[in-house]
Amino acid sequence: MKDKENKKYQLYIVNPSDTLWGISKKFGVTIDQLMKLNNLTSEEIFYDHVLKIQEIFEDDVFFDKTISEVIPDQIPGGTQAKRWAKAILESAQKHQVPFQILYSIMVTESRGNPNLVSNRGAIGLMQLQIETANFLGVNPCIPGESVDGAARYLKSLYTEFNDWTLAIAAYNCGPDRVKKYNGVPPIEETQNYVKSVLSYCSAINWDDH
Repeated sequence: MKDKENKKYQLYIVNPSDTLWGISKKFGVTIDQLMKLNNLTSEEIFYDHVLKIQEIFEDDVFFDKTISEVIPDQIPGGTQAKRWAKAILESAQKHQVPFQILYSIMVTESRGNPNLVSNRGAIGLMQLQIETANFLGVNPCIPGESVDGAARYLKSLYTEFNDWTLAIAAYNCGPDRVKKYNGVPPIEETQNYVKSVLSYCSAINWDDH
């Protein structure tokens, strides 16, 4: 029972035009495998349903094994989080957001677990809500899309508030609450979230990026 609970899976959010056959072809798995893994009794699937695609093993090429060639070893978050540093760096540079902040948000949100689904419905590496992911046009179950969407979202929040601390707070609780309080809201979860992200940021001594 314990081994079963510790299994990790690649996840996928069903889009309106998806079919089980199409998803099976996209990921190179069979329809029978998808039905068994997700306890489906028919091939009917529903929009926004989160499907398990396949089990992920630690040695899968799904992870970046050469991260030490690009990113310094001293960044926080542990091995699982560091695996995504290169992808985060690329998105941070692409969308002109600080690597330290984007990386620290990932560590705070999921500690590098791309299969995490919170009890509030946040999904994936950057813990995007389905509504936010749909707005950004990304699938939060796919790490690269999750990171790219989060980078664009973070940049939009900074553009709105012109303050990285407020952008971090808004990433957690939403921009409306930040505007309501004209600052970091007096919400314990959000205040702790901001402290956590900024603490990880301060641990990254990397002035060139």
